[in-house]
Order: sequence, then structure tokens, then C-alpha cells
Amino acid sequence: MKLMNILLLGGALFFGTALTSCSSDKDYDVDSYPYTRAYFAKARTTTDGMIVSTPVGIVTSLTNQIIIKSTVAATSDTRITLGFDNSLVDSYNKSKGTTYLPMPEGALELSSTTATIKRGEMASVDTISVTVNKAEAAHLNDANGYLAPIVIKSADGGMQPSSDAAVVYVCLRYSESSINDGATALPGSAYNLSLAQDEWKLVSSKNFDESTFTNLFASNSWSRYFAFKEKAETAQCVIDLGKTQNITGFLASSGLMKGANVEISTDNASWTTLGYTADHKTFSIQEGWSYAEWYVLYAAMQARYVKISIDLDQDSDYWQYLSYSWGKRYCSLSGFNIAVQ
Repeated sequence: MKLMNILLLGGALFFGTALTSCSSDKDYDVDSYPYTRAYFAKARTTTDGMIVSTPVGIVTSLTNQIIIKSTVAATSDTRITLGFDNSLVDSYNKSKGTTYLPMPEGALELSSTTATIKRGEMASVDTISVTVNKAEAAHLNDANGYLAPIVIKSADGGMQPSSDAAVVYVCLRYSESSINDGATALPGSAYNLSLAQDEWKLVSSKNFDESTFTNLFASNSWSRYFAFKEKAETAQCVIDLGKTQNITGFLASSGLMKGANVEISTDNASWTTLGYTADHKTFSIQEGWSYAEWYVLYAAMQARYVKISIDLDQDSDYWQYLSYSWGKRYCSLSGFNIAVQ
């Protein structure tokens, strides 16, 4: 019993001594690093941007703001230095299963390569913006896309970059499109359907009831439809506009449409793709009690022929109405028009 008491007393004295020793050591950060670390507020995240090749040139989109923080309040005004590090692209691709190319030098620009954390603060007073250099971006056309790792390179005042939270990523994806997803107006005007009824002709069709083609020109939007012939995965038609037009947009709608690939031609032989509707946004224009959803082009394009290739939704309940004359509108291209200048 005496031996047990001696052991217990010795253990208590040792534990107390250990606590006293730790409290007198240099202050440690929350995870036992003996220095203050600088890190990104949204560390290890990826911001997506776009490079879109259009008939009027390159259009870019990227919104990225960077804020730097510290694990404890800065003891003096501390400058943080940022930069790009393409050596991290390979490891990113391996971990994410992607195939990005390293971002070419100059394609992205930082509003500043330094930020300051003021004394007593834990976040930078500067917000760093990342923008696309359009002149350099005009040369980026690889479908794999491009990746730029942005890192904290150094910090003053005894602060050091975090070992695992000092990198953010920006990627730029490349695509080609004639459709302006950010349109705020429809240039030109919708074609007069009463004129189109006399001028437009159906050149060919697959899985359309051609006897209903003229219904597309009805004065009442509810009565406009070009009915599908049967339940199928696709439907296609080619329309002759009667003369070459300067097209600035188009309308193509259907309750059964998953998406439609719209192409234009001046000779019914060589075709230019405007885009796949499911991949794009529309500009809404009110027509009576409803809205017409227009796909707006970046620039006017010449066309006499329009080809519409539609992917149909096989699971839609609308198919049950196909056998009824009153139900054909539900199983149809329920609206098509062009805007012209």
C-alpha cells in the first residue's frame, strides 16, 4: 500500500510539472505550429471561368476575389506576396481526374501581387481580383481547358504561408458559340409570321406530321404547332426562309424537347451550328399572357435555311395525347421564329 501511494504521488508531481513546463513555452498556434500562418479564405477551391469564341471575337467570363487571412492577429503590418505556380497542375489533375493544361503566362492577371494584413487584424485589407487578359486568352483554344494555381509565396513579420491552405485554383474552359447567354435585349425584331406563311417552305422533315407545318404561323400562339408524327427519340426539319436573312436570334420551343441543335445555311449544303439549346440561356419577351424564350446571337448571321434537330423526352406524359387531334399541340414543335435586322 505504501508503494502504491508513493507511485501515485510521484505521478501527480510529474503531471503538474509537465503542465507548468508547457505553459512557460513559446505560444503555439491551434495545431501546434510555433508561428503565425497566412492562408486563403477559400483555400483549395477552384473558380471556373470561360473563354468563348464567337463570331464577333473572344468573350470571357471570370469572377474571382481573393482574401488572405492569418491564424492569429498580426503583430505588425504584414505584407503577403502572391503568385502563380504551374508546378501544381499535374498533382491537381491526378487528384481530380482532370486534364487541364497549365495556364500560359499572362493569360490571367492579379490586380496586385501583394496584400497587407494590418497590425491587430486577421484578414487582409486588400481584396485581390483575378481577371482574364483577353489578348492572351484569344490564343487559348484547347478543349481540355487551362488551370492556374495561385499561391501565397511569402509573408513578412515572422508569418509564414500555411502548409495546406495557401493555394487556390482558377480554371478557364474553352468553347465556341454563336448564342449570347448574357443577352439583355433582342436585336432587330421577330419576323412577321403572316409574311412567313407565304415565304417559308418546308424542305424536309423526319418524324413530323407535315400537314401541320402551316400551324406554326397561326396568329394565336396557343394554336402554333408543328406536330411530331410518333413517339421517338428525335425529330428534324429543314425550313427554307425564302430569301437570305440577317438573323439575330431564334425561338424554338416544345414541351417534349430535351434540347435542339440549330444550324443555318445559305445554300442548304454547308451548315453552321448556332448551338444546342439545352446548353444556353434565353431572353424572355412577353407575348400576351405568356413569354417567348429567345436565343440571342452575338452578331447577325446570314441564313436562308434553318435545320432543327430535336432530342425528345421519352418519359414525358405528353405522349399520351399524341393520338388525339386536340392533343397534337402537346406533342409538337410548339413555336419557331427568327429575329432579323
